[in-house]
Amino acid sequence: MPNCYSQRLVNPFRGILSVVENEAADAVSSDGVHWALYIQGEIEDVRMSDGSLREVVLPDIKFGDWSAGDGLKRSPVRNVADLERLDAIGTDLLDAVKQAAGHLPFPLRDQDELWLLDEADRPLALLEVATDETKRETPQSLRWRPGEVAKMRFASPHAHGAANAEHSAGQCVEDLVNRACGARPRAQWFWRSSDGAGIGQEGVGIDPALIGRSLPCSDFPPLLLATAWADATERALLDDFLAWQAPWLLELQNLDRGTRVRLEQQAAQRVDEIARCHRLYPEVLDPNRITAARVEARLRGLDHADRRDDIDDFAVDVTLIPYYRE
Repeated sequence: MPNCYSQRLVNPFRGILSVVENEAADAVSSDGVHWALYIQGEIEDVRMSDGSLREVVLPDIKFGDWSAGDGLKRSPVRNVADLERLDAIGTDLLDAVKQAAGHLPFPLRDQDELWLLDEADRPLALLEVATDETKRETPQSLRWRPGEVAKMRFASPHAHGAANAEHSAGQCVEDLVNRACGARPRAQWFWRSSDGAGIGQEGVGIDPALIGRSLPCSDFPPLLLATAWADATERALLDDFLAWQAPWLLELQNLDRGTRVRLEQQAAQRVDEIARCHRLYPEVLDPNRITAARVEARLRGLDHADRRDDIDDFAVDVTLIPYYRE
């Protein structure tokens, strides 16, 4: 049986990634419509120049892209001898994706979280996630980012009162958050239990006494970015930014009712993203509002159901996991 789960796309946050995997292959989708299928690279013994043998992990092979509307578009495969075996693996994975795609969203499995800490060593902003301890990857730079799309498209009347007037609103948010962690950035991994509490693990630049600490769910900002530390003008900017992120934040699976109601209202200002994201919403409290947004998007030619969004126009060479760039 294939494993089906979700993982958040963070730093910058762009919703969730849906994953269907088996022992030999996996498929991923950021919108529940378009899927990229990969066959996992094998491990081979390679003889080195000194005569020794070393295990080498070969890169994954892309099998193709699939959507219900477009069908399968096979990727070219070069220098592969066992095409019949690869075709069988890819076909089995495709069958699993077709069956699983009707059961979105999948449950989140990324309970390991790396948080940028504020000056009081409290969680400030989510930097990284992992599905288990063995997959943790601590970034070299402890800098939170709103993303290139935010720097191009996010606007707020409060931006220039909170930061440098020469910067975009997105850049103002980035600078503001990263200043809040102090002159010496620190980050800590937490394992989050089912009730939302976090157990402190290893970190970067932290006091060793913080390892093993237990923080309640209330210490972790539900929208992945703390704002209570900011002054009135700064918080207005941060609130505007979270409102701009609302279509993606609605994909989170543990929001309280009041927060979800507010996000649905805010998300209605970005009908194009609602059209792209709505399949991954775990619940909708105002179906009429979301439906109206989707209809508006279609009438305006902004419905992304049958084509990929233009996020790659702003892509940068930043990797969270092999399938995420922004």
